[in-house]
Amino acid sequence: MSAKKRTSLQEWIQDYYSPVLHIMASQDAERAANKNNLTFTELLQPFSKLNTDVTIRDADGVAYPVSNLNLNLIDFHKESQKLITQKVMYDRISEENCADSDFVTKHFEKTSLDAPGYTPWFDVWMKMYLHSLPLNEQEFLKHVFGCVFAVSSACKDPVEQFRSLAQMQQREQHSESRAAHYMASNSIKCYVFVHDEDGGVPMEQAQKQFSQIQNAFDSLNCHFLHINSRNPENTENMEQQNEISDNWFQFSHRLTTVELRRENPTGVDPLTKQAQK
Repeated sequence: MSAKKRTSLQEWIQDYYSPVLHIMASQDAERAANKNNLTFTELLQPFSKLNTDVTIRDADGVAYPVSNLNLNLIDFHKESQKLITQKVMYDRISEENCADSDFVTKHFEKTSLDAPGYTPWFDVWMKMYLHSLPLNEQEFLKHVFGCVFAVSSACKDPVEQFRSLAQMQQREQHSESRAAHYMASNSIKCYVFVHDEDGGVPMEQAQKQFSQIQNAFDSLNCHFLHINSRNPENTENMEQQNEISDNWFQFSHRLTTVELRRENPTGVDPLTKQAQK
């Protein structure tokens, strides 16, 4: 559960009105993240807030310094606005209460009243409300400016898999029934090659595959992500393995899908909704 604390207006603005980036992962990349009870998008989300200054360039090549850049990473396969239902909102709000230390006492002429010093449920309601707002084509606050494609080293032909994902994204972007709106017709594309230390693929083979990816696409947009997942066959400390670190709950005031599936049974693949074998 996310930490209970007051949220400033500046934090709301930075978290909710930040650049939107789609994450589109292949099933093998999703399976690598599922070992840690996360989807691939959730795996990346805590790293979407930068504490250092960065430089970005516009279409004309003019550089602009940006402090504390936040990115809003959204799963390409999910319509995030539809994740919030009335029942989900009521359930989450009912869980939020002030600690006794947060109460303040007001003294009146004939009585005294203890009341919460602030309302943590309001922050929960606010982030769910903002998350569920519909997209409007004429507003660019939540338009997608790019897509990150992810394929793991377990894939036999990662270059072809990247091309397949890019074609799928391109078709969706230019479809009349598209769920998301994009900043430009030619959106930014990044290619992330995921190598799981526990995936059974030697590092030498993964590096060779990554070289092929760099040759097939713009090398500046290709990135190698080395992760070390839990071993699903290790039954020791099973209860601890089933937990999700607080790092995936407290990095942002935005609503994350981790919060919506805290009660999911172990071994259920969030992508396919089927038990992993």
